[in-house]
Amino acid sequence: MNQIKFKLLILLLTFIFALTSNSAIPPKYGGVIRLAVFQNTLTLDPTKTLTSIEYCISDSLFDGLISLDRKGKILPCIVDSWTISEDKTTYTFHISNSAKFHNGRKITANDIKFSLQRSIINAEPYLLNQSSLGLILGINNYRSGKSKEVEGLKIIDENNFQISLEKPDDTFLSCLDSPVAWIVPRESIQKGVFLQKPIGNGPFKVKTGTGSEGEVLSLIANEDHIYGRPYLDGIKLIYASDLETALLQFETNEVDCLEIPNISYGRFKNNPVWFFRLVKSDYKQMFCIQVNSKSFPTKVRISDILRYGIDVQSILNMLYDQGTAISNDYQPKRAEKLSQESQIKLAKLIFFDSGDDIKKVADRIALDLSKIGIEINVSPLNRGDFQKALADRTYSLALRIIRISSDKVDDLNMPSFIPLFYYDTNVLQKSEVQHLPNLVRKSIFQFEYMYFLRL
Repeated sequence: MNQIKFKLLILLLTFIFALTSNSAIPPKYGGVIRLAVFQNTLTLDPTKTLTSIEYCISDSLFDGLISLDRKGKILPCIVDSWTISEDKTTYTFHISNSAKFHNGRKITANDIKFSLQRSIINAEPYLLNQSSLGLILGINNYRSGKSKEVEGLKIIDENNFQISLEKPDDTFLSCLDSPVAWIVPRESIQKGVFLQKPIGNGPFKVKTGTGSEGEVLSLIANEDHIYGRPYLDGIKLIYASDLETALLQFETNEVDCLEIPNISYGRFKNNPVWFFRLVKSDYKQMFCIQVNSKSFPTKVRISDILRYGIDVQSILNMLYDQGTAISNDYQPKRAEKLSQESQIKLAKLIFFDSGDDIKKVADRIALDLSKIGIEINVSPLNRGDFQKALADRTYSLALRIIRISSDKVDDLNMPSFIPLFYYDTNVLQKSEVQHLPNLVRKSIFQFEYMYFLRL
């Protein structure tokens, strides 16, 4: 009976919401949206984003050559147009005269070449594989130091830039909608002030000066954006030390929305008031384990041990099935046999300490592997230590939540990664905030009769 009442209440609330929807009301300028975040430090360097909120904020600060609308249609961004050679290996981009950085300087072909070469050197290999940069002619020679510049990146003149590929690839343009293909100002990077005062070219820019207590970051509308000012005046990120603090901020109207850890989803799904305010994001993420092969003997089948030894479905059950298993190969006896043959007794699992979900998943993985005779030293790290460990390869295993641009794991071309499951993101939001998870520049959502993004 209670379950029937709950369903009827949901239907009633949905009907009321439909009647009061703001979708037919013309957009108005103004307003600031406040997001609760569980990180008190953020990176705004597009080549170093580790979490969904960092990606979304960076996406509001930076533009690339192209962008995608919500249906995946390719749109010009800082360029007016492009041409493609007959053999489909050379793309010539014509930069818009209206494309400017936040400091007012026009974007040139020099900025594009500098930004792409910077990403090719600094970005993790899996990001290059997911983006189009991995297709560009000569990147391996550049990354290895055999050449001083990337052969496939060519400045024609100040307003025209050319990219040549190793071979034709129909996904090239669409994959340019990636953080590693966003454009940054050369002089800001070279002076070493970019991280302190990042200058982008997107619809929002970083607000200077001291913010309110607990404010991690404040963005304001870019009045001179290439496609015009965004409707919303700004975005504020408010730090919450834990979920209870964030919920208190939400209830006292200090924040408008927050991401709900899936480990806590159960307390919301059976509460009609909370459940009605939950929205599932279409933002694509994946839990995976990155393997440092150098920390294991050559003949050890560590990938098979992990695939057979980790109960992925049990982890998803713990997360209230807020995700989808990529594979279901749990065979503990087979994993134990491989473990005994390999004589692996101890391994170190690191992760970026960014929330409750990844902590719980790491502990569950350690429990599963302990059952097959492998003791796991679980090490939560801050951003700096995590990225240093990855760079120095001072780990055995690294638990990652990565943004993906494809539903096909095989297309990701990441041999050192063991994919576990796709990971759903749920956002609790005020009733007047619609479509919030689509926090990307192609999407439009309303906040108190105002549209957040212009495109």
